Amino acid sequence: QDLYITEDDFDSSDDEAEQEYSEGIFFGVMHKIALQVLTNALEVASLTDCCTNLDMQDPFWATAFEALVYDLAVSTHRPHEAALSARCTSIILKNSPNDHLLHGRIEPLLKQANDYGKKHHLSLEKETKILMGHCMHSHWQYKCNSLHCY
Repeated sequence: QDLYITEDDFDSSDDEAEQEYSEGIFFGVMHKIALQVLTNALEVASLTDCCTNLDMQDPFWATAFEALVYDLAVSTHRPHEAALSARCTSIILKNSPNDHLLHGRIEPLLKQANDYGKKHHLSLEKETKILMGHCMHSHWQYKCNSLHCY
């Protein structure tokens, strides 16, 4: 089986076949694959208590979190990536001892991403709602009340 990238590799609802990454289409495909792998790995690790106490100062996690924040910031252009990023962020925040330090980075992005998801992308709506729910029930709840999560 040949490993060629085709338009079928993109979620057509995201219109990504027409959107370009500044680094090229293969960067975009690799970014989506990496997000899916990270999401799956975090989900499995969280089920086995292997991803407790994540060190967000570690260069890997700091870089990964920057990419997740970026995907949430461009949720209207890449909703599939934003949905995966919201899922990863939820898991990270549940397992990071300093999640209050990460809060300021994502709070402004969540409402916009959730509103867009409600209109255009069910998975984005679902994942951002879960992330906002985590925000509302975490120890930094008092900072999140402006999100009005229902």
